[in-house]
Order: sequence, then C-alpha cells, then structure tokens
Amino acid sequence: MSWPNLFIQWGFLLVQLITAILALRSWRKKKSMAWKFFILLWPITFITEATGKILAGFGLHNVWLYNLYDVIFYPVIIFIYSHVFSTAFIKMAIKAITFVFVPWAIWNFILQSNNGINTYYSLAGSSIIILLAIFYLIKLFLDTAATSPLRYDYYYWFSTGFLLYFGFNVIMMGMYTKIITSKVAWLPHFLFYANHLITFVLHSCLWAGFYAARKWMK
Repeated sequence: MSWPNLFIQWGFLLVQLITAILALRSWRKKKSMAWKFFILLWPITFITEATGKILAGFGLHNVWLYNLYDVIFYPVIIFIYSHVFSTAFIKMAIKAITFVFVPWAIWNFILQSNNGINTYYSLAGSSIIILLAIFYLIKLFLDTAATSPLRYDYYYWFSTGFLLYFGFNVIMMGMYTKIITSKVAWLPHFLFYANHLITFVLHSCLWAGFYAARKWMK
C-alpha cells in the first residue's frame, strides 16, 4: 500500500478518536438509554478500528471483528431514533426493529464464515437508517413552530451525516458485484478515497452534533 493511503488509513484513527472524546463529553446520566448507547458506540468504533488495523498490520484475519462490531452498530443507530420521535407508535416500531436486528446479527455472525461482510444485514440496516434520517429531516423542515437555528439541533447534524454516509454505502453495496468484477484500474483507488471522504463527512457531522448537544445541555 502506498504511503498516502497508509497515512489516510491510520490518520482516520485520529478522526475517530476525536469523535469518541466529543461523544463521551456529551454523556449525561439523566439522558435516555438510547442516548447512552449512542454515546458509547463511538469509543467502541475507535477501539474496533484500532484493533482491526493492528490485526491487519500483522497479517491477521480481521473481518470477524467488523462483523461483530456490526452486531451493535446498526441497532444502536436505529435505536437512537426512538429517543428522537415523540409519537408512541413510531417509538414502539423503532424499538421492535432494533430488537429484531440484534438476534439477526448474532445469528448471522455465528453461522457465517466471516470471509466477508454480511451484505443483506448491512443493506437492511443502512436502508432503515436512511428512512429514519429522511423522516426526521422532513419533520424538522416542516415544523413551523421551531424558533432555534438548525445548527443547534444535534439530531439535524446526526441525521444529515447518516443520510450521506449510509446513502453512499447502499449505492456501493448495490454495485458490489460489478465493482469486484470490474477491470477498471482506477476504480479501487477511487473507492478508497471516496469511502474515506464520506466517512470524514459523517464524523464532521457527528462533531457538529455533539458540540450542539453539549451547548444545549449546559
């Protein structure tokens, strides 16, 4: 791997560490369980990425680690929206989806060989998060009673980041077969930089969201 690619890969650990620190600084005992799980997700993300890169550096298999991480990644992000929406039916539906995803992820993790990502699980999780993010953003823009600027709404930042990041993921997973069979020389490099760029956009939105959350909670 070239030095620029290596620098970007390891440099992203710093990005994820910043997100983890900002998340932990937004921890509040009085906040909901969904919020606490959401906060803890980002330190776990940093630890997972650091461990995965160390394993890869020693030439050890690490796909199982990311599949294990996905057991909590998608359910936790879906679950946070049960804290966002006030309608009882929507809150109950989100909780039901969350509790379906967890055993599905565990079941797949146990049964699969961990030679690759669980595409169907990731695609389903990404699609649900996209729908929830869109639903929240539409609700936010249609709320004529809102008086606070959007930049103070931390779920606006989170939802924007999720919409962009998971939207990109869904497109990539939909084209997965075509991508791996493609003989276009520049495609792997493009995907590498595009993936890291959209991941940076996600973390930038998370930074703005956690900053807004801390300002609001003071």
